[in-house]
Amino acid sequence: WQPSSALHPVLPVDAPLTTVGGTYEATDGQPAVAVIGGNSIVLEKCTIRAKGGIAVQIVGAGSASLTDCTVEGDLSIVGPGRIDLLRTTVQGVRKTVGGGTIYDRK
Repeated sequence: WQPSSALHPVLPVDAPLTTVGGTYEATDGQPAVAVIGGNSIVLEKCTIRAKGGIAVQIVGAGSASLTDCTVEGDLSIVGPGRIDLLRTTVQGVRKTVGGGTIYDRK
């Protein structure tokens, strides 16, 4: 699956996934990008919007890698998962519960 340049609402990840580009926006109170279990996602050159809500959520031991992205919303990890940020701007809070880690690299 490859996103087009159009707006993508919610991106649930239940298998490893790599995407380049795209805009993902939260709807109905759901995270814009949700990674469940031990799965992973790699996002490059994207925009993730969840104003006042969760933009990227990891539940379990999953991971997300964001490079050259803009995140408008919160990052949330519930469990031992991780989020790696490289040249990524986050306009929101970072929350971890259960040992999760958020790495911010410039």
